Amino acid sequence: MAPNDDLIDSANKTKKANIMSHVLLIENNGHKIVLGGDAEEKTWKHLVDIYPDELEDVTILKASPHGRDSGYYQPAVKLMNPEYTVVSVGKKPSTDASNKYRQYCENVFSTRWKGNIVFEIDNDGNMTYETQYGR
Repeated sequence: MAPNDDLIDSANKTKKANIMSHVLLIENNGHKIVLGGDAEEKTWKHLVDIYPDELEDVTILKASPHGRDSGYYQPAVKLMNPEYTVVSVGKKPSTDASNKYRQYCENVFSTRWKGNIVFEIDNDGNMTYETQYGR
């Protein structure tokens, strides 16, 4: 989904590399997974404008960048309405946006507390997950 030429040009002009971060949408047996890379507001705004249908009703969102405020863009998270949001972070930074994600997602998991998190989707679309440190 990202980057594209416009985002790359903007990143180069502003010297903000995260604008051209990769954002991937994976669709598997009725589930959507969005890997947000290090995308920040400008990238998310672009994606909401260009791909609103594709971003609707996401099963898993990997928060960008590491769940910090700089990667939280409320219109995108509201549109995605993720069932699970994963915040990949060791030490909780002062800029942590986990509580903002909780406005739109009941299951906000941090690798800080859960360790490795593995989601599996079978051929029938049933999804399960395991965490390194338990549920």
